[in-house]
Amino acid sequence: MLQITPQFKQEVISSLLTARNNFSGSDSAFAKQWSMNGAVYSRLKNGETEGLLKETQWLNLGRELDISLNERKWNIARTDVFNIIERDIDFCQNHSKAKICVDDCGIGKTYTAKYLARNRKNCFYVDASQSKTAQLFIKLIAKTIGIDQNGRYAEVKANIKYYLKMLPQPMVIIDEAGDLHYQALLELKELWNAIYH
Repeated sequence: MLQITPQFKQEVISSLLTARNNFSGSDSAFAKQWSMNGAVYSRLKNGETEGLLKETQWLNLGRELDISLNERKWNIARTDVFNIIERDIDFCQNHSKAKICVDDCGIGKTYTAKYLARNRKNCFYVDASQSKTAQLFIKLIAKTIGIDQNGRYAEVKANIKYYLKMLPQPMVIIDEAGDLHYQALLELKELWNAIYH
């Protein structure tokens, strides 16, 4: 069994605190993004680590925050692709617009999207290849933006719409949207129409 070290826990907490700076919602909503309750997040924020999370929760957080203690730190290469996507994301976020980006595999679209979601205020990354059906897609969006994903499906959708309307200049990057089932694409269209029209 993998041993969760104090160093790993501190990396997770540090990454969580950095991510919190880019989130305009409440601490409670932020905690929901990371599948923990607000009281646990508050204690982590204040430096406590022991007995708050199970080892599997620490591992999940590390995976979702892309933490590795064994690898070298990567520096961003501001390639043409990176700069174009960054400019497009900034435009869409600042002007409440949508854009579809389709290009060759392996040129850095996903890496750029994840980087921007981690470093832009109220910018969220959703990997649609991990949630192809309508229900899974809606639940993943809810979790990603920090609202409760449990409850009646229609309520969860209504809460997503309301919450995204309340956040200042939200940006939801949907990666691999082509993997979504048709019904999930219709849900995405419904969200867009409800929020921006």
